[in-house]
Amino acid sequence: MAMKMINLFTAILGLLILFASARVVRKPIAHSEGALLSKPNHTFNGLTSAHHTSGSITQLLSARREILFNLSTTPAGPTLIRLDDKAWDGLVCKGAVLFNAMGLDDTEAWKMFKPERPQAASDFHDFPHEFVKWSYDVRDQDAESILADMEEYQSMFHGISVSGEIEDWSVTRIWHVSDYDAASRNGPRAISQQTYQVDGKSYRSTGALYSIAMNKKDGMIMILISFSPSYMGNRLKPPVTEGFPDLQRLCDIVWGVKSGLGGGQIKYYLIQEVENDLSQEAIELVYKNAGKVPTEWPGVKITPPSDDAKALMATPSGVGAAFLLIQHKNQLGKTNKVKEIVLFHHWFEDGSQGSPCMLFKIE
Repeated sequence: MAMKMINLFTAILGLLILFASARVVRKPIAHSEGALLSKPNHTFNGLTSAHHTSGSITQLLSARREILFNLSTTPAGPTLIRLDDKAWDGLVCKGAVLFNAMGLDDTEAWKMFKPERPQAASDFHDFPHEFVKWSYDVRDQDAESILADMEEYQSMFHGISVSGEIEDWSVTRIWHVSDYDAASRNGPRAISQQTYQVDGKSYRSTGALYSIAMNKKDGMIMILISFSPSYMGNRLKPPVTEGFPDLQRLCDIVWGVKSGLGGGQIKYYLIQEVENDLSQEAIELVYKNAGKVPTEWPGVKITPPSDDAKALMATPSGVGAAFLLIQHKNQLGKTNKVKEIVLFHHWFEDGSQGSPCMLFKIE
């Protein structure tokens, strides 16, 4: 039985390696298959990107749903959370702090949190060096092949005046491996054996994986994939249970990508298919509180300072957007705040409902 479980974990994590190149078959309603394209070597802010293959955005999302479902059926998978009144009130209180911190200057914002710091600014600002230091493999992905299948988002782009043209988008994949070629060939078995050194200390690679699309012309960020070091490291054999990289929070990963690509203010921050349990539970309660049901774009709009908005801001899916604004005030503006949160869904051709998308409008 134990051997079967090990083989199952290996198979599932192997799927995640394939997921990085997105060779999957499911697609949403009314969408054609995105061509699997590749592009020549190029660089991301000085980091060399190798020739590789990527699938469309809808293929990426479909693959992620299958992987997460399989992971959740294993002992290491996430545990379903049911929000009671106390837990909900905790989210609302935390969200209130986040919203207040967004409106304060850099030296005042962090006084809202424990432990206090001299300033809210992130410790990570020297990119791409930080990615190299903490052993992240950063590669440009082919935006044309990944974003080719975007019909379901065109109404959203039109509604918020963001270009849906491929040439206005870039896609970056960040993978926590110290040997990309070995990890690509042998999957989790190779990753579990990989190590790297930082300031004389040895760390293990975790296989954490992020994929981030950015339209710097219109100020939009889309989180396509976000599997953290702790999430993926705990699923290796043997698991990584300590010694995670200091650089691991989504807000810092996103900032590293943005700082490399340039661009101005962030106006929109989209989480594709929210998968974590706590965020999904909060979204279900928000729908119930608003007397709404899941729907396609234009979705359900939630505005601060409502308790629903505060709770959503405090979920794992919301805090990344919040801290991106709170910890980069000098670069993004001292009073930038989330002005509206929009929840919407897509449906797949088999009739199944996709996980919720969460759009943060920032002003």
